[in-house]
Amino acid sequence: MGPGWKMTGFSLLGFASAVVVGFIAARVAASFTTRLREDIFKRVMGYSDAEIKNFRSPSLLTRTTKDLTQIQK
Repeated sequence: MGPGWKMTGFSLLGFASAVVVGFIAARVAASFTTRLREDIFKRVMGYSDAEIKNFRSPSLLTRTTKDLTQIQK
């Protein structure tokens, strides 16, 4: 087996590793934000009527989405 085959094998192994790591990282990030969204939803649902009147639904959705997007970056 020549050095060319070894280089090809190592580059394919590196590519496969990068794909697997990317997949795992995406799953972890998605799981984290799912739990975070659930926690935020539960917290907002616990607000009193007086507190809810201070915010409109679109405002809460926009703020939550932007905050979670910033955390993911």
